[in-house]
Amino acid sequence: MTGPNPHRSPDESLEDLLRFWEDHRKAPFPAGLGGKSVNGRDLVLLDASMAGCISAFINDGCLDVECACLLGMDYHDVAGIVTVLHREGVAYFERLRRMAGLTLRLAAEQAKAEQE
Repeated sequence: MTGPNPHRSPDESLEDLLRFWEDHRKAPFPAGLGGKSVNGRDLVLLDASMAGCISAFINDGCLDVECACLLGMDYHDVAGIVTVLHREGVAYFERLRRMAGLTLRLAAEQAKAEQE
């Protein structure tokens, strides 16, 4: 797999997520991928699903069960999808995957802290 390692998130913080999010919001959707599906997933809808859950976490400070499940499935799906994308698409979806992994980790840490 190329691109940033989505499993580096244990060292990353909410500030990192906010920085990644700003970068992602400024990035155009990769040329040629609109209307395309890979492994049965429409790439525009995948982007919207992941971005919506990440945005909800950033804005609300928590992740509901539905978003956590969706984001986990999307995170998994992106791993298979990036293997067939061009460079721009790989960078775009790996950034989303990295943010998803970080969001899921931060939400889990938050839930654990609230239980203690």
